[in-house]
Amino acid sequence: MHTPLTPTLVTLIVATVELVVCLFCAVVLWRQRRGMPDHSRLMLALGAAHCVVTSVCKYCSILTLPTAHFYYEVLSMSHTRWGMLSVLLMLAYPVSVARPEWLRSWRGGLLYLLPGLLLFVAPDFFPEVHRLYSLDELLANIGEPDIVFRLAVLPLILLYCSLMMGRVVNLSETGGESLWLRRYIAGVMGLLLLVSTFTHTHIAVLHYLHQLCVAAFYGYWTYYELMERVYTAPAKVLNDATPDIPDASLPPSADEELQRFRHFDEQVERRLLYVQPGISRDELCRVMSTDRTTFSRIITEQSGQPNLSAYLNQKRMRRADLLMREHPNYSIEAIMQDCGYQSKTTFNRIFKDFYGTTPSEYRRTLPPTVYSDTDQPPKTQE
Repeated sequence: MHTPLTPTLVTLIVATVELVVCLFCAVVLWRQRRGMPDHSRLMLALGAAHCVVTSVCKYCSILTLPTAHFYYEVLSMSHTRWGMLSVLLMLAYPVSVARPEWLRSWRGGLLYLLPGLLLFVAPDFFPEVHRLYSLDELLANIGEPDIVFRLAVLPLILLYCSLMMGRVVNLSETGGESLWLRRYIAGVMGLLLLVSTFTHTHIAVLHYLHQLCVAAFYGYWTYYELMERVYTAPAKVLNDATPDIPDASLPPSADEELQRFRHFDEQVERRLLYVQPGISRDELCRVMSTDRTTFSRIITEQSGQPNLSAYLNQKRMRRADLLMREHPNYSIEAIMQDCGYQSKTTFNRIFKDFYGTTPSEYRRTLPPTVYSDTDQPPKTQE
């Protein structure tokens, strides 16, 4: 059917799919945001809500111009603005996980938001903004400042995303967390490339594909956030060497969970599972012989730690302390690797969270120990 309404109807259908999925994700995440150790659900909900707003704007534009195709303009300045805001909201999710202090202080928030905000307000300083409706018009005005800015936005945002990806991945604490952070930010960059290709070529199919990919993106990560993710919160030192033991009068189900945790903890210690950098949540679930949801609850309730990462970091830090005391000739890098860390920055940050000082400064406070010159760094048990 060749009618002027055909592109409009397709736009309405696709926009409806995006609106329904993103609205559902935003509501579910918002309702379950409380009681979490970070603001990840809130940040993800805000990103989904932003997509709901853009879908509503599409409806308003279609109702205002019912016989026109929704997107005629090439490199629309409004699309550039909304795209940058969308990227900032999407990146707020991994930032809230790996570097939550950025969003809690005005300095950190400014550092995170400043590049995007500068790009967002920059169009207001151009004396003239050209409206382009074909590639020929774009090429004819290629030297105009506002067009140069719009052409430069994509590589600038890709550079910003790459830098952010490097920061949050380097700050991740476990192999599994690093993997999902990479997947998430790669998805953000993929969506950015897709919508940018549409704005440069004006192929309507690409825009529809982008909207459906956005819906799938938020649907997948909402499921992951609610059902799969192990929360990461700063770990603290416990004064006791062993977790608190629940009262003996607990009901049988709780006592069974305690026995399961004790067996799991023994396996983790005996097999040195906590020093394996790539150990995943699924592998540890198999050691405990339970599903992911039950596994997370048992770790939280029985270990005295808020999450799996804190539980593992506690053991790694105790091992680091033991190695420093028994083998003062070992380098900090050797101790770091033997404790399961691959990034010195991450090791130093977590060590300071536990002991309030850097590894080098902490070791200088330890009493001198007699050791053999032939001592070698220990080998991690496979």
